[in-house]
Amino acid sequence: MKSEIVVTFFPEGKRVRIEEGKSILEAAYKAGILIDAPCGGKGLCGKCKVKIRDEFLPLTPSESNLLTESEVSQGVRLACQFRPRQDVVVELLEPFREATMGKTELEKELAVVKGDVGINKYFLELPKPSLDDQRSDEERLLSFLPNADRLAPWVRRALPTHLREADFRVTATVFDKEVIAIEKGDSRDEIYGVAIDIGTTTLAAYIVHLPSGRKVASYSALNPQTVFGADVISRISYSIEKDSGLEELRRKVLEGLNGLLEELCGFTGICQERIYKATVVGNTCMTHLFLGVDARNLAFSPYVPAFSRMVKTRARTVGLNICPDAWVYVLPNIAGFVGADTVGVILATGLYRKNKVYIALDVGTNGEMAIGSKEGIIVCSTAAGPAFEGAHIRFGMHATPGAINRVYIIDNDVKISTINGEAPRGICGSGLLDAVAEMFKAGIIDSTGRMLNEEEAKFLPSCLRERLRTCEGERCFVLSPRGENALGEDIYISQRDVRELQLAKGAMRAGIEILLKKWGIGLDELAGVFLAGAFGNYIRKESAVAVGLLPPLPLNKIYMVGNAAGRGAMMALASPRYLRKAEEIARKCRYIELSALPEFTNHFMDAMSFPEYNALELEKNRKGGL
Repeated sequence: MKSEIVVTFFPEGKRVRIEEGKSILEAAYKAGILIDAPCGGKGLCGKCKVKIRDEFLPLTPSESNLLTESEVSQGVRLACQFRPRQDVVVELLEPFREATMGKTELEKELAVVKGDVGINKYFLELPKPSLDDQRSDEERLLSFLPNADRLAPWVRRALPTHLREADFRVTATVFDKEVIAIEKGDSRDEIYGVAIDIGTTTLAAYIVHLPSGRKVASYSALNPQTVFGADVISRISYSIEKDSGLEELRRKVLEGLNGLLEELCGFTGICQERIYKATVVGNTCMTHLFLGVDARNLAFSPYVPAFSRMVKTRARTVGLNICPDAWVYVLPNIAGFVGADTVGVILATGLYRKNKVYIALDVGTNGEMAIGSKEGIIVCSTAAGPAFEGAHIRFGMHATPGAINRVYIIDNDVKISTINGEAPRGICGSGLLDAVAEMFKAGIIDSTGRMLNEEEAKFLPSCLRERLRTCEGERCFVLSPRGENALGEDIYISQRDVRELQLAKGAMRAGIEILLKKWGIGLDELAGVFLAGAFGNYIRKESAVAVGLLPPLPLNKIYMVGNAAGRGAMMALASPRYLRKAEEIARKCRYIELSALPEFTNHFMDAMSFPEYNALELEKNRKGGL
C-alpha cells in the first residue's frame, strides 16, 4: 500500500493528502487550486512553475529542458513533473487569477430582445385541507391554476412541505403547462433566466430578467478544466486515459459554472432558485463534457460527435444550481469542431438574414468561422492552437492583470501597456499579435517570420537593435527589460513564439481563403468581417491585417462584435422564436472539413508568411478605420 504525503500550498495555506507517486499538479487539483498547465501536465509547456521547499529530487528531462539554472537553484520545479516522496511545502509563484478582460466585459452587445418565454407566475391563497376537502395537494394546486396540468418531478416531491411551511400562500411558476416551482409568499416579479457560454478557456454567464429581456448582470472566469490542458484534445485525452476522467471534467466545469452563479446572485440579491430557464453554448467538445457525454470520437477521424441536436434537460439532472426543475437548453452543434457557440455567433450577428455576404470569425483556442447571407451559410473550423490564449508562448499568459496587451513601436522606441496597468508579468494573445505586427513593420522580422541576426540588424536604430538578442540559444526581442517588470527577468518574444503565431494565424487565414473560394466571391465582394470572442474583440484591427490573420480589408469593414456566442445564448433564452431559429441555423449550415481538402495545405503554407502589403495601403486603411 502506498504511503500518503501531505502537500501544503503557500500562501493559500491549503493542505491536502496525496498518494506517493502523485504530482504536485494533481495535489493542486485535489486542493481546488488552479495552476496554469496548458499542455495538460505532459511536461511540454513549462508554465506550471512552483517553488519546492525542503526537498530536492533529480530533475526530470522536461525540467532540464524548460528550467534555467537560476530557477533550479531557487527551488523552482514543474508542478506536473515533481512527485514528492515526503511531506512538502509548495510555494505558488504566480496565483492563477481570473481574467479581467473576460467575455462579459464586451459590452458592445445590444439590449436583449424581449420575448414571450412562456413562463408565468401565479400567487395563490389556497384553502387548507379539511375533512370536507380531502383533495390531494397536487389536485388542490392545479385546480387554482389557469394554465397547468402537471407537476415537475422536484415540485411533486417537495410539494407537501412547501405548502404547509407557507401556510398555503404560495407562488406557482408555470412553464409549458407544467408547474416547475413553488415558493413561499408572493414572488411574481422575480422571473429570471441565465445564458451560459462554455469556452475552452473562459466561462461566462449572463442573468436576464425574462419578462423585460433585460440583462441584469454578467460575470466571467477561467474555465477550471484548464488544469487538464489548454485545448480540447488534451481534455479528451484525459477523459480517455483516466477511469474517472470524463466525470472529473464534467464536475470541474460544473464547479466553475456554479461558482459564477453564486457570484452573480450574491451581488444582485437574486435567489438562484428563481432562475427558471438556462441556455448553454460552447464548442462541440465543451457541450459534450458539460453533459458528461463521451467525446473521444471527436479526437479521431471522421470526428463524429455523439449528438448534434439541441438537448433539453433539467437543471437538477445536469447539476446546475438554479431552480431544480428549470429546463436547460444546450443549443445544437453543427459538426465535430463547429459547435453551439458558432450557432450563437450566427444568431447574434444576423448572418443568416444578411442581404450581402459576410464572414464571422470566433477567434480563440479553436478558430470557428462562417461565411454567408440569407442565401445560406458555410462553416468550418481550424486548429488555431492555444497561441492566441497565451499558451505555448515563452512568456505567454491569460488575459489577467499584468499581461502585456498592447505593443507599439513609436519613434523607434517600444511602448507597452498591461491589463489593469500592473507591472508586466507576461504576454497575452492581443499583446503577442501586436508585438509581432510591430516587429514586422519595423523590419525586425522578415516576411518569412525570421528574426534578423546581428549583422542584418545593423540598419535598425540603436534602441531597437539593443533589444534584439540571443536568449537561451535563439533569437529574441525584449519587450520589458528585467528591471521594469514583476518577474525580474527580461520578458521577450522569441523566434519560436513568432513561429507559434504563424501557425495559428496561418490556419485561420487559410480557412478564410477557402470559405471565400467555396462561396465563389473575391475579397472586393465581401461586405465585411465580424470578429467575435474575447481575443477577437481586444486585438487591434491594424495588427490583425498587418500579420495576415485577416485579409487586407479596409478597417471600417472589420466589426468587433464582442461575445457574440454569449449574446446568441441570451437571445435564445429570451425568445422561443430565436431558440427555434438556432435549431434551423444548425440544420441549414453546410460544414466543410478543411483537413480533407487538398488545397488546404497550400493555403496554409502561403498564409504562414507575413504579407508584404504596401505601407501606404496600410496607412490608408488605418485612416479609413472605425
